[in-house]
Order: sequence, then C-alpha cells, then structure tokens
Amino acid sequence: NAEYMGKGTSFHFMRKKNTQMISSRYLVIALGLASCAMGASVIQHALQPFMPWFSLAAAPAAPAAPSKPSHFDAAKAAGIQAMAQVQARTRARLPPPLFEQPLDATTGVFRHKVVAQYPHDRHAFTQGLFIHKGIMYESTGLYGQSSVRKVDLSTGKVTQMSSYDANIFAEGITMHSDGNIYGLSWQEGVAFRINPDTLVIEEKFRYPFREGWGITSDGTNLIITDSTQTIRFVDTKFNEVRTITVHDPQQRKEIPYINELEYIDGKIYGNVYGLDHIVVVDPADGRVVNWVDCRGLLPPNTRDYNEVLNGIAYDQEHKKLYVTGKNWPTLFHIEIEQV
Repeated sequence: NAEYMGKGTSFHFMRKKNTQMISSRYLVIALGLASCAMGASVIQHALQPFMPWFSLAAAPAAPAAPSKPSHFDAAKAAGIQAMAQVQARTRARLPPPLFEQPLDATTGVFRHKVVAQYPHDRHAFTQGLFIHKGIMYESTGLYGQSSVRKVDLSTGKVTQMSSYDANIFAEGITMHSDGNIYGLSWQEGVAFRINPDTLVIEEKFRYPFREGWGITSDGTNLIITDSTQTIRFVDTKFNEVRTITVHDPQQRKEIPYINELEYIDGKIYGNVYGLDHIVVVDPADGRVVNWVDCRGLLPPNTRDYNEVLNGIAYDQEHKKLYVTGKNWPTLFHIEIEQV
C-alpha cells in the first residue's frame, strides 16, 4: 500500500556533454604547474581557464536504487492489509442487515445524540478504550506502534504511555475487579496483565482461542471476542469458563466480527468491525437486545478504509458514554435515544 509503505524515488539529473575537445598535452602541463606552484588544494582554481572546453565533473551517477521499506514499515503495512481483508470479509459475511435500512422502532435500533466532542489522537489506531477513576485508558494497534496509554479526556493529550514489543499487534484492554488491566494481542496468542499505575506488563498468558479482539469485564470474568460470533468468558488466567453465541432473533442470523467491548449496566456493548453500529448483547444467552446507530459521527467519505468505528468507554460514575474510532480525530460523548 503506497500510502503506508512509501515509495523510494530517485532523480537523475543529466549534464549535457560538451563536444569541444582539448589536447591532453595542455591538460598535463596545467596539472603539473598547478601542483608544483600552488599545491593540490588549488588545482581546481588553476584549471578554471580550461573549463569552457573540458569538464572535470564525473560521469553522472547511476540512479539510486529505490529505498527498501524497513522491517517496521513492512510489518505495519502487513497489519493494515490484514485488517482490510477482515473488513472485506465482514461485508461479504454480513449482507445488508435490517439496521442498515431507514430506522424503524420495530427493528430494535436506537439512534445516537452527540452531547460533546473532544480531541482524539489522529495517529491512534484505537483497539481498546475504558474510563477508570476519571482517567481514559486506550490501547492502540499495528506492529511497531502498539501501546497502552493514559489520555486526558478533555484535551486528548497522552499523559502516560507504554509500548509493546514491535512484534505485538495489540488489541483490546479492560480494567478488572482485581485492580489490574488485562489486554490482548491480535494473532500472537498472548494476553497480558498490566499494572494500571505504571502501565508495565507484569504477566503474560497464552490464550487458546482463534484470535484476540475485544475484551471487557463483568466484575467476575473477563469477556473476550475472537472475530467469530462466539463471546468467551474466561478467568484471569484466561481459562475458559463458558461461551455464548451472538445472534439476532429479528434478523435470524449470528453476528460475527464483534470487536471492542464495554460492559454497561448488565449488557455487553460491542463494535461490529466495519459497521457504524454498536450491538448490545445479553450476556446470559448471546441474544442481541438492540443496535445503536452511530452513522454520521464520522462520514465514510472523510476517512480511510481502515478507520472504522472502534472504541466504547463508559464513565460509570457520571453515566456518560464515549465512542471513537481507529485514527479518528474526535472522541464523541453520546447519548442513546430510542426511536
């Protein structure tokens, strides 16, 4: 992808060859006299009279080879390409559902109302988002750029950050009732326990499921998605406790590709990768309770293909809901309204 990989470009400036010739005898004499009388440092000055007939410039250098992308650039491009493929599969696997049609109260679709807008890091490939004690925590993805950070909600400025190893494509994070942050990697099969004060990884775990996508907590278990329609409940060692299958009774279909998660008032809220809607799921049986239509927050014609809606954070203390997306310039405080 030229936008992310960059293109090495070389410019070859050619000089016109002078067809006039000079005798080699005069050139040798000039060189000898200049070398003896003034030294090598003034050879160029001594030869100035001959310059109209003869150029000392070396033959034009061969064009430089296009610069090769670094390992970091290659990994970054590979990650973005893979995410684009995921988005394409999402659209192919999810034909236009009811909630993509004009809103109708009978379809269980709610709409959003923007209450306020705040700056968001345009370079943050948002993978996870939550608020704890008034501080917003965010995880970002892409190989070589993955991080976990504390963000000032009102200004969007990063106040503290810790980076993952370059070979980790970070995914969601959440705060659990034991006071620790837990996070996922995408395809590396590794999960993390992170100190919320230092943002340092204190423990790593191997997870047995397909991929790591979204993660949240109900206070008892960690709740995880893996790109399929399955939501997994695991303990803090990532041992599976139970699973549910996300299904929409009205559309009579299962819903895969649930990404970033948030547990709000006994329900699981999740982004569906590639769609501008949030799905609300009953954790007891996986039934879709309703959808939240977030279309219009950031129109598709103002963003790149991979800059999808992804990021839900609920401020439990103040009962405020925030959403954003991958590389979005804005964090939105929204309210949900029933149609």
